[in-house]
Amino acid sequence: MSHSAVQRLTQTRAVTSAILLTARNVFTHTVVPAHGSIGPLTRIAGLTLFQRCLLTLQRCGLSQVFILSGDEAESLKAVLAEGPAITMGIRWIPVREFPPEDPRTWETLAADATGACVVVGPQVAFSRGLIETLRGMGQVDDLVVVLRDEDRSRSSAGPQDRGNLRKHESLMRLAGIVRAGAAKPSHVAGVASEVVLVPAGGFVKGSALAELLLTRGREDQAGDTPMARLVEAAAADGRVSVVEARAGSTTWAREVHEAGDAKCVERALYGSLKSNFEGVVDKYLNRRLSPLFTKIFLALKMTPNAITVLATMIGLIGAVCFAQGSYVAGLLGALLFQWSAVIDCCDGEVARLTFAESPFGAKLDLWLDNLVHVAIFAGLAYGAYHHSPAGLDPRLVLWGGVAAVAANVVSFFSVTRLTVRQHDGARSPWVDFLLKNVATRDFSLIVLVCAVIGQLPWFLMVAAAGSALFALVTLVLLFFVRPTRE
Repeated sequence: MSHSAVQRLTQTRAVTSAILLTARNVFTHTVVPAHGSIGPLTRIAGLTLFQRCLLTLQRCGLSQVFILSGDEAESLKAVLAEGPAITMGIRWIPVREFPPEDPRTWETLAADATGACVVVGPQVAFSRGLIETLRGMGQVDDLVVVLRDEDRSRSSAGPQDRGNLRKHESLMRLAGIVRAGAAKPSHVAGVASEVVLVPAGGFVKGSALAELLLTRGREDQAGDTPMARLVEAAAADGRVSVVEARAGSTTWAREVHEAGDAKCVERALYGSLKSNFEGVVDKYLNRRLSPLFTKIFLALKMTPNAITVLATMIGLIGAVCFAQGSYVAGLLGALLFQWSAVIDCCDGEVARLTFAESPFGAKLDLWLDNLVHVAIFAGLAYGAYHHSPAGLDPRLVLWGGVAAVAANVVSFFSVTRLTVRQHDGARSPWVDFLLKNVATRDFSLIVLVCAVIGQLPWFLMVAAAGSALFALVTLVLLFFVRPTRE
């Protein structure tokens, strides 16, 4: 086979397309209203389910999406115009002309789609990791069903919802039989989520799945959709693979039918907001408090850069308080500095939750963080110079502050360059350790403790020595440690 033919086959099998239903469920004929209840316009963590679905698919590299929509299409288009930019191709398919209960609709869509295709329902939220896992299965010829954790606590579900759950359990059992036949575990805990991967050419006439759809998929079985009947037929024919989407994993998925489900999705989204460079205080204090403020910022529709500026202003006010030199002012300054560190977590959280990350925002956050640190040390030095405790020379405190400020400037330069190296793929285990365990905001809590016990001048002296040592280490790593390429 020629190189060009291999390349075309690879592109055909790549997962680049998605079919998104906004008014119907994938496995049942249940109509999902756009307004007045849980549906594609339900907002969770700053974005609607519809926006979050499209942006997640786009972030995972999909290039086109077919949206099967009804009367809610205009509302959905208005939401897209307000939010983050959608750059992948969108084709709006009216359900009046292409009803999802007609198998010919799926044949038409699959023929227009390029390569394997992800089918998504209107009331499901999922992680980026799940779509990346499905994209990695683009080479398989089976239908891929996503199984999520079963939630039996939904006692408030109506008769129709309970019927849908029973239907999903049936799909799960069939998938389990197929896995057992493929020498895999015979039992898979969970129910079928409304996320399905259709292999390349799955609905094109002449393919094995298309034949199943034509022979058994069009039979009327208690009002099931063509997709539900196809999954059952494919499972019985041994053509179903399974991806497990467990809560708390990187491949989670959750259907949203009521307010409790929306809360679970929100918790899953906040739980995914972890940085590789978090210290102990960030992990166990700042990240526990920041979601409270992040929710407020999302409700106010504040941009991540505006939150960065707010955190900087709070930190600078704290530095002014330190410059007063009194115990009360020092305690207030320490509280403001700690609050600034909490708010500083929120800009990244809002950016990741709303898909608003940008290189400029990352640089702005880094520069303003360093500005606050320099201002804090300068304020501590000024306040301690004019109100130094007995036994501590004011001039020594002043020079300690100058040393701390200078060391922070040098460290900022070195850490910035080292971070660029890490992002460029030139890695060093020493730099990894430095960025993950030393270059953090943990000292904000130490400042608060020292303010409570009235020992801020002594903290400044110790911090000056520590900052100078840290600056020296970063310079050594920058100029003398040769990184390795991944």
